[in-house]
Amino acid sequence: MVRPEQTVDEILAESENVAEDVCEGDCCASAVKRAYAEMLKDQPEIFAYAAALRVFEWYHPDVGRQKADIIVSHWVRPTQTH
Repeated sequence: MVRPEQTVDEILAESENVAEDVCEGDCCASAVKRAYAEMLKDQPEIFAYAAALRVFEWYHPDVGRQKADIIVSHWVRPTQTH
């Protein structure tokens, strides 16, 4: 869980463990990444990201929005600092 006092670097480091706890193997990562990449072909990045997040939430409706956002962001924007 993300705590208010955590730094961005701590959250990102933790996101890899969170993703492993939520997803066993490649249950949805490829679908999330594919949705993002396909949407980027003709839509603004914000819409591509929203689609990727929605795909993740479809696979994992029990994961909170903040945790889902961290995981998806880590998968589709790996070099970006948050």
